[in-house]
Amino acid sequence: MTRLPPRALWRMARRDLRRHARRSALIVTLVALPVAGLAAGIVLLQAATVTGEQIAAEVMGAAALRADSSDPEVMLNPASLPSGSRVLPFSATGGVLQVGPGNVQAVSLSDIPLGDPLAAGMLRLRDGRAPRAPGEVAVSPVVLRELHRQVGDTIQVVEPRLTLRVTGAVLNPADIDAWVAVTGRGALGPDARRSWLISLPRGVEARSVLRGAGLSLIPRELATGFASRPSNGVLDPIPTIAALALMIAVLVVAAAFAAGVRREIHDLGLLAAVGGTPAQLRASVLVRGITLGMVGGLTGVALGLLGAVAVYPFLDRITGRLPHPLVLPAIPLLGAAAAAVLAGTAAALFPARFAARVPPLDALRARAPTGPPPRHVSRLGIVAIVLGSALTAAGARPINNLAVSLAGLAILLGGFVACSTAVVAAVEPLARRRLPLAGRVAARQAARTRSRTGPAVAAITVALAVPVFVSSVALTGQADDRAHWLPAQGHDQLRISHAARSEGAPPPAAVQAVVAAIPGAVGAPLRQALFPDEQMPVVASPRPSVSQAEEPSGLYVGGDDLLAALGAQRATADLAAGKVVGVGRATMDDGHVALHREDFRDNTANTARSILDPEARVLPAAQVDDRPLISIHYVISASEAQRQGLTTYPQGTLVRAPHAITPDELQAARAALAPFPGLMVDAGPGTPPQSVTTPLLMLLFAVSGAVALAVVAAMVALAQAEARTERRTLFAVGASPAVLRGTAAATAGLLALLGGVLAVPAGLLPLAAVYATTPAAVPLVVPWAGLAVGAVLVPALAAAGSATLTRTTSGSRGPSERLS
Repeated sequence: MTRLPPRALWRMARRDLRRHARRSALIVTLVALPVAGLAAGIVLLQAATVTGEQIAAEVMGAAALRADSSDPEVMLNPASLPSGSRVLPFSATGGVLQVGPGNVQAVSLSDIPLGDPLAAGMLRLRDGRAPRAPGEVAVSPVVLRELHRQVGDTIQVVEPRLTLRVTGAVLNPADIDAWVAVTGRGALGPDARRSWLISLPRGVEARSVLRGAGLSLIPRELATGFASRPSNGVLDPIPTIAALALMIAVLVVAAAFAAGVRREIHDLGLLAAVGGTPAQLRASVLVRGITLGMVGGLTGVALGLLGAVAVYPFLDRITGRLPHPLVLPAIPLLGAAAAAVLAGTAAALFPARFAARVPPLDALRARAPTGPPPRHVSRLGIVAIVLGSALTAAGARPINNLAVSLAGLAILLGGFVACSTAVVAAVEPLARRRLPLAGRVAARQAARTRSRTGPAVAAITVALAVPVFVSSVALTGQADDRAHWLPAQGHDQLRISHAARSEGAPPPAAVQAVVAAIPGAVGAPLRQALFPDEQMPVVASPRPSVSQAEEPSGLYVGGDDLLAALGAQRATADLAAGKVVGVGRATMDDGHVALHREDFRDNTANTARSILDPEARVLPAAQVDDRPLISIHYVISASEAQRQGLTTYPQGTLVRAPHAITPDELQAARAALAPFPGLMVDAGPGTPPQSVTTPLLMLLFAVSGAVALAVVAAMVALAQAEARTERRTLFAVGASPAVLRGTAAATAGLLALLGGVLAVPAGLLPLAAVYATTPAAVPLVVPWAGLAVGAVLVPALAAAGSATLTRTTSGSRGPSERLS
């Protein structure tokens, strides 16, 4: 037989795809799903990525140089600038807004001219107009929402004391939830911090301007370097999920071809019988893979773009900042489509080699050669799982290379793929047990057709492993955030303080009113210890030598009432004996603590591993292994503070209830402060910081979960479509439609169950390997709810869907079944 030209191969591929339109549509869907996720991720990630130029615009607008002064006496002299320069001065300070009785909120105040070209990018006017007079203000939407105000209303600023009329809404592009207020010129007074945006003539080096002027200078090239670099850790979900998406595409298409080649082996035998060479047989199968990959890639890119357009309006809420305008990066999107073609080609390589090895006589009889024994494959799979786990861990530490970790992850998943056939073969003994008829038939058929069901289980395994991986990363990250977080107060504590720090201690009447609003509550004044010279705060640490990672805590002066408010009453005798009481673990060393000036680490090189304070005062101490608060770790008695020559500075009142403070009690405490404007109540522990925002994690989990469910549905549908011959055999021997539906449901549930069970170690083993070599503050968190969904709910849905969508009717040619 002469060599078939490429045109003939393409014609054969198109004819085959049209003849098996439903199977082809399922394969295209399986290819398109991960590509759609990649395409949407590419577009949205580009829109959400923080660039150096964006950071520079947020810090200094369009200026080439920014100058700041914290000293009111140090001012910029415009005459010292090169000729042709332009200066835009503005003021900024921290302020406080009264949200309600006992409830205040810090706000960033400035008088930046919003319409000036030099300030472009620092703030964005969303509604209304910019303020023009000292009595006008534009505030962020969160301020309007929390204060129940709108444009045209007035707001009260507690510190500095201002009454302002709202003229518009303004956003901070770097943080859309930030409390921001922009006033007219002259409203902030002479004590505000002064800043200047400076444009320079072309050719003038910004670093050479204003040296030695006593100002803090930020050249634009320095601001562009503030952009954070992406993490290269193995727990970074973005590149890992992208790699997993490509693996899913290869696996599911390979599963489809593995099933399809065996079913079409008779057609390939005809091609071989008329003289087709093994190379031509391989080429015919490969061309089908390329064609399906092209169609699936283009479909996936189109679906991904539609998904990106749908998500983009909510991207600011997901990332917490204003995104870039939506653009379509041609090269990355073409790369995603090309990856689909490569996936289809790679997936067809094994079936192509398989087709070329079938002898023509066996092919004409539709008899396929048997593959390697399941035990042999499973042994290789176990070796691959162990090797992949080791490489994944090594890529995290000590190599610290994401490519090595991803290679290990690919080998590990390949090991589970190799084990899937053995796992399917292992279910055949279930057919001999006391199972319902449909279950026995499904188990026997799955085991006997493991060359088809094995790849299907493998694809389902990898698809479900992605949401397992993502949910475990999310939960472990949140647990790690909580482990490193110190609460502001306990659930049974609140703090009363002035919004304006210079106001001193709260009035006794206000404290009595709050304590009376919470039954059984006790209160104690908070007085921070100061060194009398320059009124420098005192901080304490377990030792005179303090490492750079340690953060000394403030020292507070009090008695039995403060210990009661802290829940450390058992240290009363120690406090009376003159000892410093440390609240929390590791607050003392060998029965002593060291007192430092707050600025003792200034002018010390950051490269030092630890800093020895030669002026530290070492005092005897007692430790209470209780919950430390974010700022109160140490207490000293008033008599001992006086003996050490310390003075105090009031910082409010700490109130503790005998139970967790309820929302009603908190509301009553705030209402009790209505006659005392300017006082605030800060209650509860606050919110732990988040290394990754919850909306972003929810989006990642939702996308990965949706893709996984779609892959499961498509693979089950494909497996059911390929099993029509077996069902016709059942119908021929007298099986009722109910038995046929039950067999279809049991087969679908079995495939999803096996894939869900294998997905648990496939998703958790890489993380467990990383945590085994990289000790963390918290252990790996197992997402039990997600595992239950994958191992129970998904198989149940697959079984119910298959039973519902499988229709059986009798006719002259036997049953015909449609999966809609």
